[in-house]
Amino acid sequence: MDVELLRKKLNFTQKEMADFLGVSFSTYQRYKNHPNKIPDTVKELVRLKMTYEHGTLGNLIKAIEEHFRINQRFDLLVEQVDTLRLMIKDRDKEILDLQNRKNKTV
Repeated sequence: MDVELLRKKLNFTQKEMADFLGVSFSTYQRYKNHPNKIPDTVKELVRLKMTYEHGTLGNLIKAIEEHFRINQRFDLLVEQVDTLRLMIKDRDKEILDLQNRKNKTV
């Protein structure tokens, strides 16, 4: 595993990459300089994090979050349409009332 290449791909600083790996900065430097000494557990952690944050599970979570945002916007639009319908209904009633009054006076 080339942690420096992965770091650049993720656009992380070295400190952010160390945090991502769950290790100290000096340990990250050691992994960078001696990639063959990276423990299998760290490699598995990276694989899982990449799958979660940048893979199918991450995409699924983003899609679900977007779905909820869309539903919230839809609910707001429905509420606004209902308000407009009531306003139109009230306005129509006012127009009818005015027409009725006009017809009575003629």
